Amino acid sequence: MEKATNNQLRLRYTLAFLALFALEAFIALRVRDRFVRPYLGDVMVVWVVYCFVRAVRPRGGSGCRFTCSGLPPWWNGCNS
Repeated sequence: MEKATNNQLRLRYTLAFLALFALEAFIALRVRDRFVRPYLGDVMVVWVVYCFVRAVRPRGGSGCRFTCSGLPPWWNGCNS
């Protein structure tokens, strides 16, 4: 199996983003219950954001790094 090019990866993640976003919008507008909207919708929004980020930047690298400015200095996860 050949490796996908950046444009192929962008297309895959863009299509996944659009499909998940449409499903998320449907859930937000039409579903009124106590499980799907509050819990499954929250899990799905993580997938939506992930697919959007990967569509914009499909390969790794020096991409999204979070800053630790609000954390205490003893925080080990900061700038590692």
